[in-house]
Amino acid sequence: MKPNFKRGVISLVIYGLLLLSAAGFFQYVATQSTPDKLASKGYVYPKTRATTKSSKTTFAVKAFYRIEATKHEKEQTFVVADDKSLLVTEAKPDLAIIKKLEEAQRKGTLETNPITIMGEVKELSSLSLQNIRQSLEKQEPGVADNKAFEIKKLNLTSVANVESTGTIMTAGTALVGLGFLAYAVFRYLDNKRFYEQLLVTFPELGQDEQALRKGATYYEKHLGVYVYKDQLIVMGHKNAIVDLRDIIYSYVYKETRRFNLYKSVKFVVYLHTKDFKRLAVFPAKHTVKDTEAKLNRLMEYLDASYPQMLVGFDHKDEYMALKQAAGRR
Repeated sequence: MKPNFKRGVISLVIYGLLLLSAAGFFQYVATQSTPDKLASKGYVYPKTRATTKSSKTTFAVKAFYRIEATKHEKEQTFVVADDKSLLVTEAKPDLAIIKKLEEAQRKGTLETNPITIMGEVKELSSLSLQNIRQSLEKQEPGVADNKAFEIKKLNLTSVANVESTGTIMTAGTALVGLGFLAYAVFRYLDNKRFYEQLLVTFPELGQDEQALRKGATYYEKHLGVYVYKDQLIVMGHKNAIVDLRDIIYSYVYKETRRFNLYKSVKFVVYLHTKDFKRLAVFPAKHTVKDTEAKLNRLMEYLDASYPQMLVGFDHKDEYMALKQAAGRR
């Protein structure tokens, strides 16, 4: 029988390469989403036309003010300014970009070396606008009185969060992709070991590609299931060779899992040996309906061909009785 070491491997390699490509894309998006990159592409506030709706933008901060707040508030109000605009934002005081702005303000470097931030600009309510003007007037007299200044709200986007999300997406996708490639290598080596074992056990198969199928007393191509010389040979999701003469109980288990609108169905054939060990074999999957029908035919074949075997889940009580009689739990 001609070995096929690549069985089930190529699809894994394709999935792995696709995921690695996606990781590269996420990394590219993350590097293109920094404030400086967005600013270089023209996403800078204020824009040439009036902004009446929310819009994502960057803002070059030349001055920074902290609005007085109670100690119990988790977030505080800050005002950032350039030569033409005041933007009001709420954020936690320990946010990295807030600390960076405060440090630059303290050193007096903001005006000559503005720090670019990013976020979403929205309109301020009239009440909020009035409160901000009053608070700023107490701290910086005359700042909020400049009628040329546009005062709006900025929903600040933390650069650290963007970078962290980009890193997590990139690393997570890359790890899954590498996992697929690693599993592809494992599957290739497992196939190789399996065929070597098969040819050692049945040397008559040789390199004849049709020998196993021709000699099998039961054969299901789509499931990768053969019964050859009382051996159940499975070339499915996992490779297996099981001596059916040692099996006293067998049944098919169908597991259905739902993930929102997605439904996954898995079939497992459980085989219990004379010493009450349970083996699990995983045939290849065709369509759900076809797989279930073919596995039912396999059970019918086992029931007819092996009288010592209890076939079907409805024989569970009989199997448990045999197990208890043998002093097993």
